[in-house]
Amino acid sequence: MATIHTESQEAEKQAFLSAFARSRGYVHPFHHVLAEYDLPVLKLIDAVGLAMYVEQRNLSARTKEILVVAGFVALNAQTPLVQSHISKAFRLGVTLEEMVDVMLVVGWQAGQAAFLRAMSALRGVQPRNGDVLPAFSGRAIPSAAIQNGHFPMAYPDLDDLIDPNTRAALDALRHSVYDAPRALDARTKALLSAVILTVLKAPTSQISDEVRRAIDGGYEPREILEGLELLISPAGHSCFQHGLMAWAEAIGAGNEEASS
Repeated sequence: MATIHTESQEAEKQAFLSAFARSRGYVHPFHHVLAEYDLPVLKLIDAVGLAMYVEQRNLSARTKEILVVAGFVALNAQTPLVQSHISKAFRLGVTLEEMVDVMLVVGWQAGQAAFLRAMSALRGVQPRNGDVLPAFSGRAIPSAAIQNGHFPMAYPDLDDLIDPNTRAALDALRHSVYDAPRALDARTKALLSAVILTVLKAPTSQISDEVRRAIDGGYEPREILEGLELLISPAGHSCFQHGLMAWAEAIGAGNEEASS
């Protein structure tokens, strides 16, 4: 279905897309589609993005970009969408080693399928320094360990029900991906985990634990809140509300009851 625009409408559309590209550093195919068929709604969506994503507030653009990548991977977003943000992260100075760490944290929290999607997307983007990923078989992390990786953290009182060998494998995996010094520092991994777990609507206590880790690592509560606010547009208000209440629990706020 083709849309017939007047000359002024076509000029308005092209001007908007050009301004969008300058402010974001990318334009997705869906932006072109919506600009063609419903530019007023796209402008409203853009206003939300400008407020929570483009505007410089507490988090650096670099940190926001790796959070957006992690959130989109956990949401199973389209590969070109994920790759456009990976590419932007590289332009902002994120290294290949750091991005691999991001994908490993996503895999730890969201499962093997998310990890494989993430690595597939990553392989399609060229880092600015020319680094390339080694051959990837998809068997780098045991599937059972990844798929159950969140279980012991969320429910430590049930550890006795886990086979000792499995428990040891999970502990080794967690230490390698999450605890051991790698390209990303501990506080960034905690912030990443809070965002990913919010997307997954994990137990609020589990999200709160990661928020506290991030605070202990040096993040201010408002910086963490800004990271969670990045989820409003891609994941929806319900998802953000879930993370917001976990954040409030972690900082000792938000105990008021709902009122009508």
